[in-house]
Amino acid sequence: MIAHVFFRLPLQREVENIISCHENNFQTFVYAQHKSNFNNLPVELIELDLIKKKVNYDFFSSVIAFGDKKIAGIDIADRLNIKGQSLWHYHKFRCYFLVREALYEMEYINELMSSFERVYLYTENNFLSNQLFESHNVNVVNCKETQNFKPKKNYISYINYSLFLLLNLIKGFFAIKPKGKHLLIDKGIKLLCINPSTLNISFENINIENILRKASNQIVVTSVTDIPSVSTVFNLRDKIFRKAERQNLHFNGEFVDAYSLFSLKIWQQSKQAIKLFREQIAIIDNNTSETNEKLIVTYLKNHIHSSFAYTFKYNAWLNFFKKHKALSVTSMDEKSPTVMSIMDAARFHNIKCIALQHGSIHNLHPAYIHSKGDLRRNVYPDLTLVWGQYWSNFLLSNANYPENKVLITGQQRTDSIPAFLQNIETIKRILGFEDKKIILFASQPQQDKALRYHAAFDVFTAALDYPNLLFVVKLHPNELNDSDYYCHIANEVGCKNFIIDSTSDLYAVLAISEIVITCFSTVGSEALYFKKPVIILDHLKADLLGLIKQNLALRATNSQELSSAISSLEKGENVISNIAADEFIHQYAYKIDGCVSDRILSIIREVNNLN
Repeated sequence: MIAHVFFRLPLQREVENIISCHENNFQTFVYAQHKSNFNNLPVELIELDLIKKKVNYDFFSSVIAFGDKKIAGIDIADRLNIKGQSLWHYHKFRCYFLVREALYEMEYINELMSSFERVYLYTENNFLSNQLFESHNVNVVNCKETQNFKPKKNYISYINYSLFLLLNLIKGFFAIKPKGKHLLIDKGIKLLCINPSTLNISFENINIENILRKASNQIVVTSVTDIPSVSTVFNLRDKIFRKAERQNLHFNGEFVDAYSLFSLKIWQQSKQAIKLFREQIAIIDNNTSETNEKLIVTYLKNHIHSSFAYTFKYNAWLNFFKKHKALSVTSMDEKSPTVMSIMDAARFHNIKCIALQHGSIHNLHPAYIHSKGDLRRNVYPDLTLVWGQYWSNFLLSNANYPENKVLITGQQRTDSIPAFLQNIETIKRILGFEDKKIILFASQPQQDKALRYHAAFDVFTAALDYPNLLFVVKLHPNELNDSDYYCHIANEVGCKNFIIDSTSDLYAVLAISEIVITCFSTVGSEALYFKKPVIILDHLKADLLGLIKQNLALRATNSQELSSAISSLEKGENVISNIAADEFIHQYAYKIDGCVSDRILSIIREVNNLN
């Protein structure tokens, strides 16, 4: 018996070959969402829930321990610290999520191998190859052999990005350089925001909008933009011409990168750093044999080019801070390699670095969970400002953060809540939701494609039971180009009572929603700030936000359970008490008093008085 296992869409010729070559001596395994592509061929549905729970925790432990593994007496993380850049920590987050997907498939195939004469694995995961399987009865058919699965290069985005750098280079020559100032990095996507003071709408970085409105000229808002990936849409108009209403002292951080492109010294420094990086990876590769470690090394080899980009940015900012030394650098995205490059350069010049918590932190968050060996490495910001006591306790107890590097301030976005709750009808009118009962589904760009699909499928299926409710799919900022993805699933289900929302102010939509649905998004916690009922689509029963075990949210693992949960909440059942909500806010958000931004700005201004 032969097994054909499809973790991706099949090519038509592949389906035809299966039928013609093997007659009835085969079994085909597919994801539920791909079943219709097999022309009524009998198939077995792939179920990975148990495998995922095991792999998630086992591989996470491997990733955290990887940096502390000694080779010839030197820790891997120290080997990959190239002239002040801890490149292992740059890659740790994406490495975990990308390699984890390959391990799901490997585990599934390993379970099938003993039952089949030969297994064909159809995958779009480039980490997988025949050599990874101990048995020789596995054939891997990956995306290199199926050209239509390669992402198309968006050359227009590359051209737009080049023009963007050129314009910032020209503007930068005439801009005031932020010497002796506090830099606040603005890296977020600009979205429509409602000003809580005026209820006017403007485009802003939603994560730090309230801070920006209160920042004085001591705070320099420094724009930073990621290099667009192969298939990214880079909108030049939004980046250049869409300006916020606020009037802060602003500096285009992109000028630093663009100006450095003409520096032979920076190119040489960056090439030398990557040469050392390659040499260390080769040493690590020759001294690892365990599968998880080999896959991590493969990831690092595959990301040499991005490592060069981060190294180049580091050297560019090293040179910039040498001439224009700032007092501090603050960011809400301090774990992204783009921002880490800038913060490492700042640390080299003894400039204080401050991190603002930007989302929920949990036991499977590779950006925040550090090893014990990291305590002696210079990988922590000087201060991490967290939302509440729970998050502080978590970082100190579970993530190996030093006690003197964590402070509680509250969550800056909550400064809008008092004003929004006092103006519900006005906000409904602004958003166009008058006379509608809203169910909010906060989507996420989950790395696990099957879970991402099932979440949307379950929401649209449950919506069929409630034609009088409007289901608002609030797209995550990283999904702004994915409206068609969700519309396709809704059409597949036959759901009509929904809209895709990629522009509205999230907190404004939360204020007017009846019920909030999410998987493990921070939006689940944020809904409780508004004392809204929450349903967690928790297919793996992992409760990553911890809301279910605290009886602060209902769990649903499929569309039927989701529909039942909506029904019970509609009837006023299972609604959390105000006392429970207030205690949650105290633990998780400190105070919703409209003064969080003031507390953060006060700390930034005084950061250089720290010991």
